[in-house]
Amino acid sequence: MKFLADNLRYLRKAKSLSQKEFGEKFNLNRPRYAKYEEGGAEPPLEILMQIAAYYHISVDLLISADLRDVSQEEIQQLENIMCKFR
Repeated sequence: MKFLADNLRYLRKAKSLSQKEFGEKFNLNRPRYAKYEEGGAEPPLEILMQIAAYYHISVDLLISADLRDVSQEEIQQLENIMCKFR
């Protein structure tokens, strides 16, 4: 899950949410969510699925692509391409 921590941070900041605000959406306290963004822990699959759904992307895209330099439009295009291979 090479890209997960960076993607979590990038996507959260794109929504202008604090770690606390974002964590609360998924019943996570700030320290727990911060560990995910720091790469100190990996979220359980259930949480990954909830986060991916929140951003309207797949778990595959969340963990396997560097989304920091990709526009929302390009993210959707990547998602569409990945759907063809599922």
